[in-house]
Amino acid sequence: MRAVFLDVDGVLNCQSTKEHIPGTKIRGIDFQKVQILKRITELYPDTVIILISTWKDTWQPGGGQYADARYLEDTLKKAGLRIEAKTQDDWIDRGAGIRRYLEAHPEIESFVILDDEVFDYEEQGLMPHVIRTSWQYIGGLREKHVKQAEEILKREARQRSEEMVEQEAWKGPEEILKRDARNRPAEGGTGAGTGTGTGILYGVGVGPGDPELLTLKAVSVLKRAEVIAAPGEKPTETAAYRIAVQAVPEIGERELLAVPMPMVTDPAILEAAHRKGAELLEAKLKTGRSVAFLTLGDPTVYSTFSYLEARVRADGYPTKYISGITSFCAAAAALQTPLAEGREALHIYPAAPGTGNTTGVSGPGNAVDADGTEVFMKSGRAFGKVKKALEESGRRAVMAENVGMPGERLYRSLQEMPEQAGYFTLLIAKPPEEKRY
Repeated sequence: MRAVFLDVDGVLNCQSTKEHIPGTKIRGIDFQKVQILKRITELYPDTVIILISTWKDTWQPGGGQYADARYLEDTLKKAGLRIEAKTQDDWIDRGAGIRRYLEAHPEIESFVILDDEVFDYEEQGLMPHVIRTSWQYIGGLREKHVKQAEEILKREARQRSEEMVEQEAWKGPEEILKRDARNRPAEGGTGAGTGTGTGILYGVGVGPGDPELLTLKAVSVLKRAEVIAAPGEKPTETAAYRIAVQAVPEIGERELLAVPMPMVTDPAILEAAHRKGAELLEAKLKTGRSVAFLTLGDPTVYSTFSYLEARVRADGYPTKYISGITSFCAAAAALQTPLAEGREALHIYPAAPGTGNTTGVSGPGNAVDADGTEVFMKSGRAFGKVKKALEESGRRAVMAENVGMPGERLYRSLQEMPEQAGYFTLLIAKPPEEKRY
């Protein structure tokens, strides 16, 4: 028997899907994608569909009691398809639910997972079975996925003895990952760019400087990652690596990947660097190894990782963001200054030369005239202009330099601040007391 473990959102629909569940505004199912699903199930006549989507919360064997479950069943039925069963798991532990189902049904010889997210699939050793779709515009199931499903189902990956299944029940994620890595395509193999048989690229936020501020999730990913990447010529000399290795000494024994990133503003040079960086990462991913790209603070805030991740994901490789504590949150905590209270707005600016109004140039639209709290990140080279503009505006301001790092300095007023400051300088500006809320 073969099985298709089916997610719904991002697989049977996407951002461009116009259908809605009847009588609701909830996005429905694209029937063209259901027909592609049918082609996958027809590859082998004994293939069953197991529901892993959050849609399973309202689905029950023999008929769902809710409109969305009935709509799902009726739409699949039009294509001659039916749901056999569903997994039991919490949303974030989807892979663990699949593992439990497989152990309870040893008759399943091979299987494929259709999902637009990867959840805990790597931890559970399931990545060789995953076809990752996309929620983005014109995403979801596509014709190319039929061929990928055929290749996965051919592998008969589930042909192993009951003894091996019992042994795996107590194996940790590391041993499972090592086993699956041996079965993945070698560099240059057919797994590249398909989202199957490849490693995952993680963008890991290591926080602002204090290694104790790494999240438990970041530590967990770094302990499992087989390659550690950092933006620079020498990874061990980067601030992000020096922070991470204090929290997770094991990364000092891993393969290190340098991803050079020039400190320039020329779009052509940056584009070439981002493309080259993506290629360096993909060369490791296609061998089945997971890569943790280290980034200061959080990977979603002014991070090099976002440029690389967009290109790697566009090439078909699975990626994940691992949140970190931002420098402005750490600075606010160190200075005992709330970032926003009541109905105050919060504005974040990259205060660097060449960024227009954020440098403190006077005139309409000047950043320091905005309502609410303003954060000026990496203010070193523009510090003089920003400080002067804040003094003229009458706003209150505090400053942190090298927060969480050696040489941390805190200033609680404009009057205390020096005339010059280093690269990792951050200012937090508040409205005059009478203008709060």
